[in-house]
Amino acid sequence: MILKTRIDAQVIFKDEKWENGPPIQFIGNYHAYWLRNRTRNPKFDRFSGYILDLKQSVATGLLYFVQRVDPLISEGVLICCVPSHDATKEQTGIRTLAQRLALARRVDGTGCLVRERTVDKSAHGGKRSVEIHLKSIAVHDKHLIKDQDILLLDDVTTSGSSLTACEQLLVEAGARSVKCLALGQTVRHD
Repeated sequence: MILKTRIDAQVIFKDEKWENGPPIQFIGNYHAYWLRNRTRNPKFDRFSGYILDLKQSVATGLLYFVQRVDPLISEGVLICCVPSHDATKEQTGIRTLAQRLALARRVDGTGCLVRERTVDKSAHGGKRSVEIHLKSIAVHDKHLIKDQDILLLDDVTTSGSSLTACEQLLVEAGARSVKCLALGQTVRHD
């Protein structure tokens, strides 16, 4: 068992046969700070602020999500995270969170998925395709992955493409099972 419980029954992209990727659970809705017309989003809330804090490596976001996610994860689980779109950025807020969560009798797998080629950031108009991620992410430390139950973390998911690609790479590397968890699911405001 990877997660001790379902996260408030919030599952997205779920298909019985996983034809559209793995089921992705998320903790809450993420409302971007800025709308497309460059005005402040009136629906931006405290939860979304904690996600931005985590993305910017601000302690309040890290502490909030450690307290929120830690009780949900079983011991012995390998914890991986989706790497940054920027191949030169190794340490991210989500990676720091995953490393902190691994301290509680779990395995740190944050170095297993490595972005080897920078891709355009999806939030800034980059393509949201699984193939782009498959071509730019490599699997390292396969010995850690083989026959393991893995929790794959991401900070925000919109289309699920990066989580789907990373899940596929982990399964191909020999993972027994992969559970995808995003902290937030983007809510579009057009």
